[in-house]
Amino acid sequence: MLGRQLSRVELVAADLKLKSVLVDPDEVRVRLRDGDGAGRLSVIQAAERLRLEAWAVRELVSKTDEQGRPFLPAVRSRDSAGEIRLYFEPRDVEAFADEHVELKALAAERGVATKALQAELLKRAVRPILPKSSLNKLVYRRADL
Repeated sequence: MLGRQLSRVELVAADLKLKSVLVDPDEVRVRLRDGDGAGRLSVIQAAERLRLEAWAVRELVSKTDEQGRPFLPAVRSRDSAGEIRLYFEPRDVEAFADEHVELKALAAERGVATKALQAELLKRAVRPILPKSSLNKLVYRRADL
């Protein structure tokens, strides 16, 4: 289970197959949060670092910038159950974090109100990288500011 990463797995009745498998939910949670063991980050770890939801990180993988590259490159790997999992190189996650800023964080950096900053950026034709509905936040490219 989970690529043989769980130390506590018990089988109550073999005839019930997976219905009788008992695992420690805390250990499962930790293993699911871990990366792939090769130093890459899981979706959850990348989301925590970027202060986004996991679904928003997946959006960054599926959407592309002006050059046609994904906003956040991912490595796809098949897990022990045959499912495709996304993993991220830490340098790619850090590069995205350094090159982009969320509107609220930018407003805090500049000591201005979020709405006033948003209006100023709109007036200067500076657009977020994706619509708010895609990430549930307005994220801007620092180079555009």
